Amino acid sequence: MYDQLRELLQVHVDRPFSVITVMADDELASVSHAVESGDITWPAIWDGPNGPIASEWAITSYPSIYLIDRDGRIAAVDLRDDALDEQVSKLLGVKMEMRTEVEKRSRVSQLSFAKKNIMGSELPKLLEGYVNLRELDLSDNHIADEDLIPLLQLKELRELNLEHTHVTNKGLETLEGISSLKRLHLSVHPSQGTTADGRRKLKKSLPEIEISFITH
Repeated sequence: MYDQLRELLQVHVDRPFSVITVMADDELASVSHAVESGDITWPAIWDGPNGPIASEWAITSYPSIYLIDRDGRIAAVDLRDDALDEQVSKLLGVKMEMRTEVEKRSRVSQLSFAKKNIMGSELPKLLEGYVNLRELDLSDNHIADEDLIPLLQLKELRELNLEHTHVTNKGLETLEGISSLKRLHLSVHPSQGTTADGRRKLKKSLPEIEISFITH
């Protein structure tokens, strides 16, 4: 629910609304990673598995959501999606504007179209509204170099899977425009696809990127 919570904080940035997360991860390192990566932008407490906070609140499933009003009373439990948006707005005394399905896509950070038999020409429509994507899987689809241009709009994209597509070095040149990209998965075919030179050029443009590839 990280994406929805980040969005709620943005919508109500000037209102008395805050989020705090109690984490049940086995290790503190995974909590630190979520904060450092920007997934969590609010205070997070590491309680550990079966920690004292979870025990006192009798938590049996994750995530468990408690909406607490200004008087410290529990106003609602385990609301999701529009229901959570609506109740937060109600407690703050503001009118919630209904959002379209395309607008709701802004809270999605991970998306997979793997093995969906997608044509590259379909990508602009399919990606509409997904402005905060961090991970995108386009593997095993009919994606060519020119089809990657819509990806330049994904300013938060960090991981991209292009295995079993028709992307060549020319497509890698397009990816140079995605400065946030940190991980890339590719295929290398004997007669077509990316080459070592193309991958080195991309690595030079994006020094922090990790490139993995499979050969055929």
